[in-house]
Amino acid sequence: IPAAGYTYVNLNTVDPILSDVKVRQALSYLVNRQEIVDTIYQGIGQVAKGPIPMGMWAYTDDIPSFDYDPDKAAALLDEAGWVMGSDGMRSKDGTPLKLTVSTHSEDPDRRQVIEVMQAEFSAAGIQADTSVADWPTFFADVQAGNYQVSVVGWLNLSNPDRAMFRQFTIDGAGNYGKYNNPEVDKLIKDARTTLDQDAAKQMYQDATSIIVEEAPYIFLQHQEYIAIY
Repeated sequence: IPAAGYTYVNLNTVDPILSDVKVRQALSYLVNRQEIVDTIYQGIGQVAKGPIPMGMWAYTDDIPSFDYDPDKAAALLDEAGWVMGSDGMRSKDGTPLKLTVSTHSEDPDRRQVIEVMQAEFSAAGIQADTSVADWPTFFADVQAGNYQVSVVGWLNLSNPDRAMFRQFTIDGAGNYGKYNNPEVDKLIKDARTTLDQDAAKQMYQDATSIIVEEAPYIFLQHQEYIAIY
C-alpha cells in the first residue's frame, strides 16, 4: 500500500561544492534509482521523480527526470570545472572533489544506499566517504546543516503542502539544505492560500519542476508498506 512518503538524498546547497547546480545535477545522474528500488528495496516502492506522492491530487509525472546516466554526469562535472586527473579523481584549482554521504544506523536499506552511492561517485572521480550514526546524532547534524549528502525520508505526507512547504520554502522548518528560490517560495505559499484547487495544482506542479531541475534533493523512492491482514 502507498505510504504517503518518499526516500530522498538531501544535498546541502550552501556547501561550497554543492552550491553549484551542475554538481547537484551530476550527482542526480549518478544515482541509479530503478536499480536501488529493484534490489535494495526488493521492488517495494516506486521510483520517485518529485516530492508529491503518487496518487495525490497534485501529482504529475510530467516533470524533469534525472535518469541514470554517468556520461551526462561526467559532462556536467567537466562544465563545473571539476576535471579528471591522471589518478582517476577529479579536482578543481588543486582542490579534490570530496563528498561525505551519510545516513542513520537504524535503517539497513539506507546504509546500503549510501554504499551504492559511494561506489558510483568514486567511479565518476569523486572521493566519496560514508558516515553512519545513530538517528539522534545523525538528525541533529542534518538539522544544524552539518552534512553534505544525506539519505533520509519524509513520512505522513497527507497533502501537497505537507510534502513541500517545510522542505522547499526559504525559511521552511525542514529546509535543512537551505534551498533558496524565491519563485518556488511564492508558488508554494500561493498554493496553500488559494481556494481554487486547479490553480493550486498547477502551482505545485510548476514548483516541483523547478525543484527537480535545481536538484536540492535526489528523489529516490515513493515509499510503500506491506500490509498484512
